[in-house]
Amino acid sequence: FDQDDMEILDKFSYYVGKALINAQEAQTRSTLITIDEVTGLRNERYLMLRLPEELRRAERYQRSLSLMIFEVKSEAKIQPAEGSSTEKEFIKQVAEVLRETFRNVDILLRVKGTQFAILMPDTGETVTDAAARLARSLPSLPLKIFIGYSTYPPEAKTVQDLIGKAAKL
Repeated sequence: FDQDDMEILDKFSYYVGKALINAQEAQTRSTLITIDEVTGLRNERYLMLRLPEELRRAERYQRSLSLMIFEVKSEAKIQPAEGSSTEKEFIKQVAEVLRETFRNVDILLRVKGTQFAILMPDTGETVTDAAARLARSLPSLPLKIFIGYSTYPPEAKTVQDLIGKAAKL
């Protein structure tokens, strides 16, 4: 290599390095916008990205896909104020119970406030067992739980059907 080649190679290396750093930063930002900052679970944005993908997979392989949406309300005499540290601790406890209760393949999500969702591939009719398991796992917390669920294919055929039917708590 002569001096001109070395300069070109140097500039090329610089721009490749910069492009790699930018790609890594973009991936990090993308990951952060799909994670709930309080619980570390995935958020509603992730659900809206992942649900169509999982539904297509279920259709392609003729498998079931269940979506459970539930809301928890504290039964404490004083309801924690929205955004308070008490509410955050309550939400973190619920998230920890979810991690301990559900399978690794299930996608655990915090939708908003005290509303959560679980996307369960290959669950089908046993979604009722999963709902019962959830209800049994939460009694250590003083709360009321409202659960709704739907399953592809018998109850819902589209993303909107799955969400609409599961949202009826």
